[in-house]
Amino acid sequence: NDGTILDTADPKSWEAFQVSHRRLVEGVTELSKKVRADAELTALIKKKFSIKNTTGYSINALVDFDSPLEIIKHLMVGSEGTFGFVSRATYHTVPDYKNKASAFIVFPTVEDASNATWELRKAGCTDAVELMDRRSLYTCEDMEHLHFLR
Repeated sequence: NDGTILDTADPKSWEAFQVSHRRLVEGVTELSKKVRADAELTALIKKKFSIKNTTGYSINALVDFDSPLEIIKHLMVGSEGTFGFVSRATYHTVPDYKNKASAFIVFPTVEDASNATWELRKAGCTDAVELMDRRSLYTCEDMEHLHFLR
């Protein structure tokens, strides 16, 4: 709660933070080492965060990253208000090409859809794919403008 601003995209900001908050950086590094030393805990974290996780602290940062900067940056996800807050974010999105297309393709199984996605990715002909399973589609099939889902 000291009001320090850490700009994770600015190397000078990170250098200054490492000096002014040396104990915090060392603590995060040490915590990461302790978590990684516990094989059972590491496996549990990896398993839990292999499932789509959109809430709570991103403690997987302790096992997913080696750099204290990356660990701190990723711990901020889900912890806004507790550890600090994000005052500015830069999104790295896919290019906005002049010519683009979209398709809605129905596959018999999720495995078939996944295989097709992999083939498209290998061919380099797509930048993004959204996979929606039956449960996802069920939530919107009663919307009148999506009548074709029925």
